[in-house]
Parts: sequence; C-alpha cells; structure tokens
Amino acid sequence: MALSKGNLKKCNLTYDGQALAVRLEGEVAFEPSVYQGTGEEARKGIVVRLSDGDFTSFQALEEWCKQALQAQTPNVDTLWSASSKLTEKWGAQLKAKINVHGPYCAIFYDDSRQPCKAPQGWKGLHINALLEVRGCYVQRNGAGLLLEVTHLRYGEPPEAAEVECPI
Repeated sequence: MALSKGNLKKCNLTYDGQALAVRLEGEVAFEPSVYQGTGEEARKGIVVRLSDGDFTSFQALEEWCKQALQAQTPNVDTLWSASSKLTEKWGAQLKAKINVHGPYCAIFYDDSRQPCKAPQGWKGLHINALLEVRGCYVQRNGAGLLLEVTHLRYGEPPEAAEVECPI
C-alpha cells in the first residue's frame, strides 16, 4: 500500500474491548523530550531501560504486529521503526510517549502510591509505569507501535535483598 505524503493509517489493538495495557518497570534513560522542541511541550518522548524479560516481550509484540500488517503493507519490514531496541552502549530500551501536563496528562504517583506531580528530574529515575499499546501506525515513510504512558509511579529503586557473603 503506497500512502501519499501526510497520510496516516492506524489500527487499534484491544483486549476484551479495552486498549491493551502493559505494566513496566525500569529506569528512565534520558529526560523526556521532543525533537527540535522548546522543552515546554505537553507530549514528549520517553525512553525507558528495560529488563531482559520486558524487552523480549516487546520484541515479540512488535513482530506479531508486523506480521499482521504484512498483507496490507508488504514492505512493513523496511518501514518499521522499532519501539524496543538493544544497543551495546545503552542496553535494552523502549520508546513511548507521555503527556507531562495539560488535559491528557499522565497520572503520577510517589513511592507510597499517592498521587503527586510529575518528577522534576527524570534521567535515572526508577519507575513503574502503565503503558497503553494504542495500536500501530503506517505512514508513507514509517510504521510502528503507538505506546502511551498513562500512569507512572516513581521513586527510589528497590533495595537489593541482603545476601550473606558465601566466601
């Protein structure tokens, strides 16, 4: 399927009639931002470092979506922009969107699970997040998942369990 410039096609992903929701634990890799933005934007990109298990799950989801789009978009493999990536320098990561203020703002919680404001500093922040997998998009020059952080709990990372030294 060849789309003209500016056209966007979306397909929703649902489970039991609801948007597909995924719980995620990780660390924010970089301050949320917008390419060539001012920093004042409400909707920003967020990158989260993932566990190996979460990375494997997102890789499988993306592969399933590509296979489902194959009939309508034969070149989906060349268009696909992966949300989950593994690099030597940064490890397993996931890219998503988050609204940090405004009418569609994500809901933020502190360590004690009480509602609070968005964090001031994001880089390195330990988070538990609820992501909605809104679906897939296909444009003339790209395709991928639509991932949105809707709820985010942040705070100190859990302390490592005390382990007695064996030597």
